[in-house]
Amino acid sequence: MKKYGSLAKQLFLSLWVSGAVLLYVLFAAISWMNYTGRLASNPSRIWDQHHLLPEAFFAMFWFSGNAALHHAAAALGIAGPPSPWLTHTLHMPISSQTPFFHLTWLYPPTMGLLALSYAALPLPISFWVWRALYFAISATLLRRAGLAWPAIILGLAGPAAMIDLVEGENGTLTGGLIASALLLADKAPKAAGLVTAMLSIKPQIGISMIFALVQPRARVMLITAAAGFGALALATLPLFGLHGWIWFLSHSPQNSSSLVASPFGRIFPEAGSTTFYMARSFGAGVRMASALQAISSLCASLALWQLWRVPGRPEIPRMAVTLALTVLLVPYGYLYDLVGFSVGMAALCLTASPSRQPLYAMLWLFAGHSATVAGLTQHIFMPVAAVLGAIIGWQELTAPHTPPHAHNPA
Repeated sequence: MKKYGSLAKQLFLSLWVSGAVLLYVLFAAISWMNYTGRLASNPSRIWDQHHLLPEAFFAMFWFSGNAALHHAAAALGIAGPPSPWLTHTLHMPISSQTPFFHLTWLYPPTMGLLALSYAALPLPISFWVWRALYFAISATLLRRAGLAWPAIILGLAGPAAMIDLVEGENGTLTGGLIASALLLADKAPKAAGLVTAMLSIKPQIGISMIFALVQPRARVMLITAAAGFGALALATLPLFGLHGWIWFLSHSPQNSSSLVASPFGRIFPEAGSTTFYMARSFGAGVRMASALQAISSLCASLALWQLWRVPGRPEIPRMAVTLALTVLLVPYGYLYDLVGFSVGMAALCLTASPSRQPLYAMLWLFAGHSATVAGLTQHIFMPVAAVLGAIIGWQELTAPHTPPHAHNPA
C-alpha cells in the first residue's frame, strides 16, 4: 500500500507540475505574440494617439526625464532643440511648456528621479538596460532578504512579470522592492526602511507597509523610512521645486479618479486587478464599485493590522499574505503591479506542504492568466484569487516546518 501511495503522490506531482509548465509556456507564447504583433504594426513610432509599443509606458517616463533635463538646461541657458528622431518617434511636443508632471500625472516627483536615469540613454537601449536592472536590483534585494533563487526567479519571471514587460511598466522593480521590504522588516529594519523609502516612486504599491511601520517594534524602520523619503524629496527640489509636490498632491487624486471612472473597456480593462475593476467588469456603476471597494479595503486593512500586530510570524507567509491583501486594499491597480504577489505565491509554493503546492502554483499563474480569463469572459477575477491566496497563506503562518531549499538566509 505504501508503494502505491508513493506512486500516486509522484503521479500527482508530475501532473500538476506538467500542467503548470504548460500554462506558463502558453502565457509566454501569448505574450510573445502580443509583443511581436505590436512591433510589426508600426515599428517606427513608439507612441502616438493610436499606437503603443511595449516601450510606450516606459517611453512616457523616459520622455519626462528628457523634458525635465530640457527645462533644467533651458533655465541655465544651454538648452538645444529636441532631435527630429525624438519628436517623430514619440509624437509629443517636447519643446512645449507643459509641466513635466502632466505626463506622469499619477506619480510623485520621486518618480522623476528615476525618469532622469532612464533618459541617460537612448530610448531603445534604455528600455532593455533598465529591464535588466529591474531584475538585477529586485533579485539582489530578495536574495539579501533571505529568499532562495528558485523563488526569486519564478517570481520575477512569472506571468505577471511578462505583462509588466509587454506593457513597459516598472512592476518588476516595485514588486521586488515591496517583497524585500516585507521580508527584511524584522531582521534588518534599517534596510527595510530604506527600501520602503524607495517605494515612494509608486506609493500605492507600498501602502501595505504602513501596517508594519506603525507597530511599536518597528520604530527603527519607521525612522529610517522617513529619513530616506526626506532625502529623496529634497533631491527632487532642485529640478521640480515645491510646485511639483503641490501639483501631485492636488491633481493626482483627481486624475486617478477620472481614470478609474472611465467607461469600462476603454482603458486596460483586462489588466485590472482590484475589487473596483472586478465590480465594474460585472456591470456595477462607479458608485456601487466604489462602495464594494471601500468594503474590500476595510476588510483588508483589518486583516493587515491583525497580521502585523502579532510579532514573530514567519517571514515568507507574512510577506505573501500581505501582498495578497494589498490586491484587495488598493482601488487602483493592474496585473503588472502583481510581481510582488507572484514572488509571494512562488515562495509559498516552494515552502508549503505537497497538498497545497498546486494551489500556490495556480495563484502564481493566475496573476497573469487573469488577463486571459478576462479576455474570454469579459470579467475580472483577480480579487477572488487574492482572497484565496490570503486565506490559505494565513494558514501557513502556523505551519510547523519550512523546507530549507525555499528560504535560505545564507
